[in-house]
Amino acid sequence: MLGFVALFVVASAAFSLSAVSGGGAGLIVMPLLGLLLPADHVPAALSIGTAVSSASRMALFFKVIRWQVVFLYVPMALPAAWAGILLLKQFRPAYLDLLLGLFLLSNLPLMLRPRKKSGISSKTSNSVWLPLIGALAGGGIEELFVDALV
Repeated sequence: MLGFVALFVVASAAFSLSAVSGGGAGLIVMPLLGLLLPADHVPAALSIGTAVSSASRMALFFKVIRWQVVFLYVPMALPAAWAGILLLKQFRPAYLDLLLGLFLLSNLPLMLRPRKKSGISSKTSNSVWLPLIGALAGGGIEELFVDALV
């Protein structure tokens, strides 16, 4: 029982941190879930927790959601997520680990380079990229291209 109380406290703190930073609560909660649940139950519990967290975050910030961004991003992200799932089912886990490792290593130079200060202040120039970024995010490969665009 004490473990589940600790899980509630950790999950609440992770949600608060995640709401401000934009994500990462699952990485905080996963080790504690691993101690409390059998290993095959952790992904399901984490998925349910992430869904509840996302729904509560949408309810909490509903008044300040930029709907123009949502309408540009989501229509391409949903079919791309489906295509990404179908593509991931075709890979063997060892090859997937290799590709993920190569992808993360390829991002290292982009993360370590100095950031340029952008003189562009127009919000409309960024909205052109949202459908493409939505499609890439849905497919799970957005980081490479988003870092290249910034």
